[in-house]
Amino acid sequence: AEPIESDYRILLSLSELRDACDIILAEFRAGLCEGLSVDVETSSLEMTDPAEDLCTISITTKRGSAFIIPYEHRESPFNNDGLAMSAIRSMLNELFAEIPCGGHNFKFDYKWLYVRGFYIKKIRSEEHTSELQSH
Repeated sequence: AEPIESDYRILLSLSELRDACDIILAEFRAGLCEGLSVDVETSSLEMTDPAEDLCTISITTKRGSAFIIPYEHRESPFNNDGLAMSAIRSMLNELFAEIPCGGHNFKFDYKWLYVRGFYIKKIRSEEHTSELQSH
């Protein structure tokens, strides 16, 4: 198999996240992607425990690339900044309101996001999600 070129970007400012969201929305509105794949990394399986962290949120429209948001990660520049956390939720909820989402182990990720104030409005069909996730 041919190696897949990869482009993974850790977003360390709200302006970088805004740019990423604008790119994704433009791709979706232009018909260049069918949806968004979402993945989270957490500090535990206990999503309702406020002591546990939603460490990172990754979003992508294509295989081999992703925008990674260090949400409650211990090294996140956004940690303990309520305004920044609110802005992240707002920007991602804008995407989640318009673009169908899915992902590997999506029920778990969906629940973690929901408990933290992220509201995915449209769910991608299973075949599109597995196509995006396959390597």
